[in-house]
Amino acid sequence: MFIGALLLSFAPALFMFLFSFLLLNRSIDRWFSQPVAELRESSTRIAFDLSHYAALNARAEAESLAHSETLTQAYQRDDAQSMFSEMRTHRITLQGGFSAIYRDATTLAQYEIPSPPDQPQSSPGSMKATG
Repeated sequence: MFIGALLLSFAPALFMFLFSFLLLNRSIDRWFSQPVAELRESSTRIAFDLSHYAALNARAEAESLAHSETLTQAYQRDDAQSMFSEMRTHRITLQGGFSAIYRDATTLAQYEIPSPPDQPQSSPGSMKATG
């Protein structure tokens, strides 16, 4: 009789425990699995869009510099200072980027080229012309 009463009192408690455990696990899985997947997909899409925008901006700036009459004349004269000055006029649209002008794998002029980690940073807007 004592064992029957004990079973009778534990049966509802066991049923409530199992029901709550299963409901809570299922709910947590449903609440958090979908938003994490959506966040991952959204962040991937944002990174792709940003990369695409940066590539388009870089191409537009390269074309703008290539079509610049001032830069073309300075390039023909090998005038690194004039090339640098023309590149510097694009500093706002470069959006913190950099530019370089090459001839036969030799850098003629560059603007805001990042230094390697083992070399000190040059001052903002600095010019380096090689010939």
